[in-house]
Amino acid sequence: MRTPQELQQRDCLLFPMASYNTQWHFRNAKGAVIDAPVHGRCTISNALALKQCAVADMGVTLLPQWVVGEKLRAGSLVDLFPQHHQVTPTDFETAAWLPYPLRHYLPLKVRVFVDFLKQKFQDAPPWKVSAQRRRMPTKK
Repeated sequence: MRTPQELQQRDCLLFPMASYNTQWHFRNAKGAVIDAPVHGRCTISNALALKQCAVADMGVTLLPQWVVGEKLRAGSLVDLFPQHHQVTPTDFETAAWLPYPLRHYLPLKVRVFVDFLKQKFQDAPPWKVSAQRRRMPTKK
């Protein structure tokens, strides 16, 4: 498979979210966006199960790096379109969701947690860092 448009010829493993199971959007380094229609007979509501199905060669799926990073590094899965730096089933502006109850007053612990996540992921996310670099030094 060389282009995202070829996905319409494949049976994809889908997630049961309205926008997720009809079209995936690819953006390359120059900013060009390609919309690729997708279809499949298998819809699974669990990302880890989708990953296992992909590893078992049951179809192509779209999963976040933090779910499949280790399998990509190990060679159990491959990135079909590495020239497309961003892929999403929705839109490119929704990189992360942090749902919490709507309130006029945001509890301090929620605000602190949100700030922590922003700081933690501003550089390379941990799933892109090699396993060797993630290991903590042992005390002697």
